[in-house]
Amino acid sequence: MENQAQSQNLVNPDLSYLGQPPEAYLYFPPKECQYVQKSKSKILRWYFDGHIKMIDEEEQKVKEFDQYLVEKKQDCCKNDLLWTPSMKLRFLEANNFKFDKTVSSIQDQNQWISTSLPPKMTDLTLQFLQSGICYLSGIDHRFRPIVVLNIYKIDMKLYTLEQIIDGVTYFIEIIVNQFFLPGQVENWVIIQDLNNMGFTSLPISTHKKIIVYLMDHYKSRLFRLYAVNCPTSVTFSWGVVKALLDETTIEKIQFEKTSEAKGLWTHTNKNQVETKFGGAYPNIENSWPPIKINPNFMLESDKPEEFLISKDKYKELYHTGQLKNNKICQKLLQ
Repeated sequence: MENQAQSQNLVNPDLSYLGQPPEAYLYFPPKECQYVQKSKSKILRWYFDGHIKMIDEEEQKVKEFDQYLVEKKQDCCKNDLLWTPSMKLRFLEANNFKFDKTVSSIQDQNQWISTSLPPKMTDLTLQFLQSGICYLSGIDHRFRPIVVLNIYKIDMKLYTLEQIIDGVTYFIEIIVNQFFLPGQVENWVIIQDLNNMGFTSLPISTHKKIIVYLMDHYKSRLFRLYAVNCPTSVTFSWGVVKALLDETTIEKIQFEKTSEAKGLWTHTNKNQVETKFGGAYPNIENSWPPIKINPNFMLESDKPEEFLISKDKYKELYHTGQLKNNKICQKLLQ
């Protein structure tokens, strides 16, 4: 009976302990952190939802896209609850504001939602979640969840690509539902461990398909990707490929030959990262269920009063209806 109960706890665990600390609900990113104007015609936006307001150029693009849908008699955005103006903008930006590509992308998303969500827990999904291929590490100092992706642990003899994607989806949906706050926390950080394996030994094709899958269905969610323990063959290949990538993508990715991603410490407390990656948190032996977030997530240089609003201000925003599109922390309203 005890083994059966333990098995049930793994298949259907109580994840009520997961989620953002109350401080995350008090963080409202200032305008300069919401987006970056890369050029006259290109914007890199980090926050789309909740209380976030579009700039005039973005509003105009969304209006033009809506008109395009009418002219082309496209009903791909008929679900108003899903395809809000901010969600349309997210897909427009990901497709460089090319309307035909955006329509195709939205159609693919609708099909994916109808067939893949909510994800189901199967024996193989549980095996995947326990394998340590991907798991939660912590949050950075602006509450972005940190995910570890150990692609070297992927064994194509144990799983089909579809089963791997199912496992990734189950895990990522937990991250999205438990840690994302519209307009406040909308991105994740990935630590990708290559374990110094040779280029030919890594499941590169599968890894590429996982990344493409995440980019296709979780658009504009990546804040930073730190690839650590990279063999020379991989860093050399990156040096060649980098010339073909746009500046935005290059800025999000950092390769390290060592196990430590030094750039991570500019926005992450070491208590949120395992010791094997240069952090201070004990190495995680059991990847499922996810760990409880360590309460030490601020940097020593952080001054919370400079970027968090007060509890009283939060109550004021709530009672005046300014948080109607945000997730609400009931604890802060007490």
